[in-house]
Amino acid sequence: MERSLLLIEEQQDERTRNLMFQAHELIMSLIPQVTPVVKYNAPFFDYLSHYFCYLGRHKKKDLPMYISFISKGYNLESETLEIENLKMVSKVFVPDEETLHSDAMAEFIIHAAILHERRFKQG
Repeated sequence: MERSLLLIEEQQDERTRNLMFQAHELIMSLIPQVTPVVKYNAPFFDYLSHYFCYLGRHKKKDLPMYISFISKGYNLESETLEIENLKMVSKVFVPDEETLHSDAMAEFIIHAAILHERRFKQG
């Protein structure tokens, strides 16, 4: 089992662990070119040899996890997803499976990948 999946397996809360496994699978299926890695003791995804996003456990029980997209220099937006834009990342909160598997989440991940490609693709 790859290191990032082993790290997810160590999550104490079953709900968080299941959502993280599903998020890992979703990101890998939408952007097959990403490489799962472990950085800073968190499951990260590299894309075009740069950090693309990572999975994190939320400290509040009602919000088990989030996906943080590296977005230095721009904010990612969504009309339906709960997002917190910070200096270096845009955090998308994942409260449940319905949100994770929504069209809005898939579109958001793909949009983030397109912006990442524009920034880092060597042409």
